Amino acid sequence: MAAVRALHLMRTPDHVGDSTWASEHPEPAAPQVAGLVEVLHDPESIIRQTAAHALGLYRDPQAVDALAHALQDPEPEVRERAAWALGVIREARAAEALVAALDDATPAVARAAALALGGLAAARAHAPLLTALADPTRPLEVRSAAASALGHLRATVALPALLAAMQNPDRSLRAAAATALGRLGALQAVEALLTALDDPAESVRRAAVEALGALGDARAMAPVARLREDPAWMLRQAAAHAWATLRRLGQTDGGVP
Repeated sequence: MAAVRALHLMRTPDHVGDSTWASEHPEPAAPQVAGLVEVLHDPESIIRQTAAHALGLYRDPQAVDALAHALQDPEPEVRERAAWALGVIREARAAEALVAALDDATPAVARAAALALGGLAAARAHAPLLTALADPTRPLEVRSAAASALGHLRATVALPALLAAMQNPDRSLRAAAATALGRLGALQAVEALLTALDDPAESVRRAAVEALGALGDARAMAPVARLREDPAWMLRQAAAHAWATLRRLGQTDGGVP
């Protein structure tokens, strides 16, 4: 019977996530959220996992404390969903619990915690994310997520660590670092990003192109223009968009048509 009630509560209505509806109904989901919070204690891990996911869909701050507690759940799948949900709700008071989850023994949980921190306006997260990024003993998926989060947070203090990550042997980490550098808006990253246009991994070259377009520096105009003819169609598309952005910003060198 408890499982049936849980599944009923998890049937989120169509309006969940609709910002217009939410603005007209400031506390629409209180009964459902309260019920789902209760379900987070269900003995079945799949029920707890689904409840955490549903709470994220409701995006109700009332669920933050319960989801933060769920980061201690014995099942990693539940912890991962709780971290994801906290990232969706975006309440700064969840930062402490998410920072602790960066050290979770399960990489998928630590990764979800890092990505969630990237959505919070919490300067408290900068130092732990930097530690995660720079630690060579951490799983690469966690380090890449930390790089992404630091970019989303516009944490300029991360510039040296992100530049260092551009030299990492792992292409996923290099790509994440390149994207983050573009989000920082730091022109000190331009040279490293220009060098990354020759990276052997297409994903890194694409991330570098997009970052250079975001930075809007004139030095990128000609190198980005050349990549509009690259054999990889996704890279060509990214280069065309970045070049158009650079041109629109008036960053031309006179030699590009």
